[in-house]
Amino acid sequence: MTFSDMSTWLIVIAAGGFVFLTGAVVLKLLSPGLPLTRIFRTLRRDRYDPEDLLRQLQEQFSPAQGDDCWRYEFENNTGWDDVDGFEAYLPAGPEQHMLTRKTLASLLADIRRLDNLVQDSCEKNGDKNWQHLDGCQLHLSHINLTGNLNRPRLCYFGSLVNTDWDAEFEKDENGVWQKVNF
Repeated sequence: MTFSDMSTWLIVIAAGGFVFLTGAVVLKLLSPGLPLTRIFRTLRRDRYDPEDLLRQLQEQFSPAQGDDCWRYEFENNTGWDDVDGFEAYLPAGPEQHMLTRKTLASLLADIRRLDNLVQDSCEKNGDKNWQHLDGCQLHLSHINLTGNLNRPRLCYFGSLVNTDWDAEFEKDENGVWQKVNF
């Protein structure tokens, strides 16, 4: 390759970089509240299918007993390869399982909205701290119903970073699940 060929490629690369940066600046001007780290990406929404999860719950007549807890297991059949299945952990006492199952069904019926609230919160927190979205990508690990049934927790783990995070919910006076701790 001659010097002339190399300089042509350098000009092409520099021009491409200039066009990319110009586009980023224009997008930044059009959406001033959005950090540059997020101009081209957002976290995925609508990752869970409530109808499919409720069907899976219905097919599991009783929870499975593990080493230290009772649980239901769920697969994520939405077609997203990067979103895993999860489990729901129940109280140790089988006498509470029917009430717990009712609470779980209520959560699963609203899981799309609840998970979207978590994704919204992660993006806002990442924007506020100028954090790259890789650090904000979380996936549902399990639903914890072993404590207060009025405040179940959706427990998340980091997809690309080593982190975990719990999102607590509580029903309002109209019976709608609302976020509590985020």
